[in-house]
Amino acid sequence: MPKQDERATSTLHEAGLLIEKDSYLTLDGHLILVGEDKSRIRPMIFKRFKNRCCICGHPLDEGAPKWTPNAGAWHHPGSCSCVGCTELRCDETTGRKCHAHREAGVIFTRKADALKAFNKLYPESA
Repeated sequence: MPKQDERATSTLHEAGLLIEKDSYLTLDGHLILVGEDKSRIRPMIFKRFKNRCCICGHPLDEGAPKWTPNAGAWHHPGSCSCVGCTELRCDETTGRKCHAHREAGVIFTRKADALKAFNKLYPESA
């Protein structure tokens, strides 16, 4: 586990920005969130990626049940929960392999780049 910045974390707790006692800010400025703190960030992840998978570009819905084709999953390539460090991908239950994509941490800015990389890794789904 990354080391906690105790001073910054206590300031965030006192200001009400962090609710859960186990959520904290690391020394290198990353957020480690649990419980309610994590659930408050989830809508921001969907908004950041405009409700689309960062790998294949498929439209996703934040409130979609797991068994539907539009189920999205919050992917954490690293160990933090920062909005800028995480990705939105198709959930494993959709049948698409985006969540298991091997190149963790790759954020595509263009759908064409994402689709090209996805088809290269999984030619059978093209």
